[in-house]
Amino acid sequence: MQSAVVAADTRHLPWAHLGLALLWALTTAAVGTAAFTLHTRCRLGALHRTWRLPPLRHRVYRRAGVNDPELRAGYETCRRLVRRSGQTDYAVTQLVPAPLRPLLWAMYGHGRVLDDLSDSGRADAAERIDAWVRAMEEDLARGTSTDPVRRALTHAVTTWDLPTGQLPASFATYRRDAAERPGFTSWEQWHAYWHALSFPVGVTRLATLLGEATGTRLGPRDAEALRRWTDAFNLVDALRDLRQDAHLGRVALPLPVLAAHGVTLADLRTGRRTPQLHALVRELAVTAHGWLDDADGLADRHPALAASWRTLIRLQRLQLRALERGRPRSGGRRGTGRLRRALVLHTGRLHAALNWRRLGPVLTPPQGARVPAPPPPLTPVVPRPRPAEPPLPPRPHAGGARPPAGLGDRVPRHVAIIMDGNGRWAAERGLPRPRGHAAGQSALRDVVYGALELGIPHLTLYGLSTENWKRPAAEVEEILRLLGEGANADREEVFARDVRLWWSGLPEGLPAGLLDALESTVRRTAHRRGLTLTLCVNYGGRAEITAAARKLAGDVAGGGVHPSAVTAPLFARYLHRPALPDVDLLIRTGGDHRLSNFLPWQAAYAELVFLDTLWPDLDRTGLWRAVETYARRERRFGGLGEAVAQGRMEST
Repeated sequence: MQSAVVAADTRHLPWAHLGLALLWALTTAAVGTAAFTLHTRCRLGALHRTWRLPPLRHRVYRRAGVNDPELRAGYETCRRLVRRSGQTDYAVTQLVPAPLRPLLWAMYGHGRVLDDLSDSGRADAAERIDAWVRAMEEDLARGTSTDPVRRALTHAVTTWDLPTGQLPASFATYRRDAAERPGFTSWEQWHAYWHALSFPVGVTRLATLLGEATGTRLGPRDAEALRRWTDAFNLVDALRDLRQDAHLGRVALPLPVLAAHGVTLADLRTGRRTPQLHALVRELAVTAHGWLDDADGLADRHPALAASWRTLIRLQRLQLRALERGRPRSGGRRGTGRLRRALVLHTGRLHAALNWRRLGPVLTPPQGARVPAPPPPLTPVVPRPRPAEPPLPPRPHAGGARPPAGLGDRVPRHVAIIMDGNGRWAAERGLPRPRGHAAGQSALRDVVYGALELGIPHLTLYGLSTENWKRPAAEVEEILRLLGEGANADREEVFARDVRLWWSGLPEGLPAGLLDALESTVRRTAHRRGLTLTLCVNYGGRAEITAAARKLAGDVAGGGVHPSAVTAPLFARYLHRPALPDVDLLIRTGGDHRLSNFLPWQAAYAELVFLDTLWPDLDRTGLWRAVETYARRERRFGGLGEAVAQGRMEST
């Protein structure tokens, strides 16, 4: 063999053909190996997802008390959305105790869905967000959902008692993003925008849970540190997505800052690293580093949180340095420093896990607590097909008045009214008291039209209280008769408009004719979406809470609900109307300054406006003035409020 090789004339061998043959063989082997690997991985991945989760995540769900397979699938959908968002977003969920991770996945995942809808650039983006929000509200009332992301968030809200009172503010921000791209004219607007997205639902509650887990109490300075870190996080996110946002026709930075450096949207779309853009990124990076310096104090005050908190800050600083060195592009997941980020993250996870283990099982969610099905509504709603003819517009005001302009998202979502002063109105004119209630029907009709014109989604009226039965029989009979006529869709003109009727109260003692009118109109108007008009008939706030407590106690005694699973959102599902949102503005006419047992649960944080006007003398302009008063107020929900918090931030 060796002799043959030596004797061969290598000068005449077809080396080019041999090289091509060798290249073809190598290419075929590589393609075949890749195809086999991909096919095997897909099949194993499908089996893996079908049979079981990875052991580590299975342990996370078990410690979080999430045992239902469909619920786990919803949380897994949210987890994948978080992982897609970026390394730092996902790192936040990896550095908290295992029982809290599904909670963070649900919060992040829900925000990711709304953010994707807002940034989709579709003409119907705002309508899609509205549809998602309506479905979310209905799912929260039912306690479950058919959508995996909403199912996970609904479970998280119920299990961890997340505050939902400010959810509408977050929804309104996303919807405004979809309708018109935000332009920030100052840092104050920038802070208010991001805090409206970040803080209403989860951040405050999460801080409380972490405080419970560490056995400490997070004070105002800690809340300020949390805000500072969130500001740095959002600024890094804005810098990372400069080019992508510019292609959408916006930039998530204060416009004066861009103008001061001579940076335009056209420059950002090209992605060129101009000296002006470099100077802008360097200045904002210095700002973000300063915020992170302020946030670092939380670790000094709470050693149990030190490993997790400082790891998050180090990851943020690594991202800032990468942005200072390279081109700010969407994603920011590639480039130098990936090994360093992985080392920081995994080292931090190890130290955090050791800290949490040293503390012991301080934080334990309800284990095995079954979330009950919501109680059936007093009036079952059977949707009917939408009529071919659209509903009529509201009648114009007799004096030609038009609703106030410029309120924007300051229009209250839910207005409740105590219609007081009918009897005194009649007495001042020498008429029997029942005549005052008849005159009040015209005021009711005009106020409903005013709510429709202003775009108020929910209007609740106090028609008959459980205490009104003490009045003279003739007056009670007149009130019941007028309520029956007003609830009759064939006789009352407001139901020819885009008005949906609900009613709340106890059916016991009400005439059969009134109950039939209420239930019939509820069914016939179930498809309407312009205004939900709720009539409180034979209603008392204490009676509603007592009935809800009685039903919940029965479920706890029967084993359907674990006592540790009883939270405010769970309790609300036992009220007369679980889907009725919290009251934003409560108005009382007639000059008295009391609530008279009206919606005590729903109006816990309502703004109160008391009018001296007697109810029959009120029209829609009175409603509009009350809404303008509401729009000028600052709602703090127990916190400092944006203006106060901003002032504290600027002074530090």
